[in-house]
Amino acid sequence: MTDLTAQLNIPETIKQAIRNKTVSDETIKEILSIKNPFTLYKIAEIIKRKERYEKNIIKTARFAEKRHNLMKEKISKFKDAKDNRIILSTIWDIGKRDNYAGDPNFYGNAPTQVIEQCIKRLTKQGDIVLDAMAGSGTTIDVCKILSRKVIAYDLNPTRPEILKNDSRKIPLKDDSVDLGFLHPPYLDMVKYSNSDDDLSNMSLDKFLISIKKVITEYYRVLKRNGHMCILIGDVIRDGKFLPISRRMANITEDIGFIDRGYALKLTRGSISQQMRGNILYAELLASQNLKINHDSILFFKKV
Repeated sequence: MTDLTAQLNIPETIKQAIRNKTVSDETIKEILSIKNPFTLYKIAEIIKRKERYEKNIIKTARFAEKRHNLMKEKISKFKDAKDNRIILSTIWDIGKRDNYAGDPNFYGNAPTQVIEQCIKRLTKQGDIVLDAMAGSGTTIDVCKILSRKVIAYDLNPTRPEILKNDSRKIPLKDDSVDLGFLHPPYLDMVKYSNSDDDLSNMSLDKFLISIKKVITEYYRVLKRNGHMCILIGDVIRDGKFLPISRRMANITEDIGFIDRGYALKLTRGSISQQMRGNILYAELLASQNLKINHDSILFFKKV
């Protein structure tokens, strides 16, 4: 057989397989009947792959075991997330606001479920959460339920646990909090006070300048690998669409945060729609705009 293979016009890999009897006699006969060089080349490649696999069979099995263990860990975390009702997609259709946290009558409240999702997904029990625009204190109440520590500030405190402070300068040490939640005004959609320092009284340019100072402070006080979540919505003013969420995302990346994606919180039965009905849509259509029926939750990480 060796003499025969020496005379054959076939790739050396196939000759070696015939000599070593690593292929069956039936397969040898079929190979010897093939004249097409490309087919013979492919047969040689297949034999090489088979030999390479068999030589590394232990290594391959160890790699498969490692992948299996990693997948078991991932599946376990997935089950925990499902048990904790963590939303795993970018569409957050949360329905009506849960009113166990904050003041349900406070206009401009962050939805309780949004804060829950951010805290459950990105922190563990005992972690420190910062909310520098705390409003009616929704983040405070959610953190109490979920066993997280919380530091809350606001320019206009509504309860004793919220300290009065301008969020453009946060009185905390560097690298001291695990998660920052930020729910700024949607420009002037809701007027929170008459103060010139209130973001809801600022022009778009001044608003963005101030927001950059706020986010810079969040970056400073966040621990490395800590996250920041921003709940924000775009607005239409005088028939013009103002992409506040996009502007804020650009600012946040410029400061040094890593973009970790975003989710859309769907809005149902908005106050503006209830009050104005079809007139609202007629005005938007005339200015070639669409009704904004979502808020954005932007996720960032400090690395």
